[in-house]
Amino acid sequence: MTLQRALNDYQAASAYIAANSSGPTTVDSSGIYRTRLAALDKVNNAMESALRTAPHDPVINQYYLATMGARVATQQMAARPVGLALRGF
Repeated sequence: MTLQRALNDYQAASAYIAANSSGPTTVDSSGIYRTRLAALDKVNNAMESALRTAPHDPVINQYYLATMGARVATQQMAARPVGLALRGF
């Protein structure tokens, strides 16, 4: 199994879980998204620093891309109207 395939499988599974989660929603989901975005920003800063040191490292590049993808997905979730559930792609 390649790293790219593992990343694709992980992202597909994460998207499925997020779209089909039947767990309770919190009153302050915006706070959860802000916290997640802050954490992803810290990871992104670490990855950018690592990329400056080892720009051709495939693992660092994959982590960087996964972090950026998670950040974009979180921003999209935070921007969707309240009560709108995602049902797939």
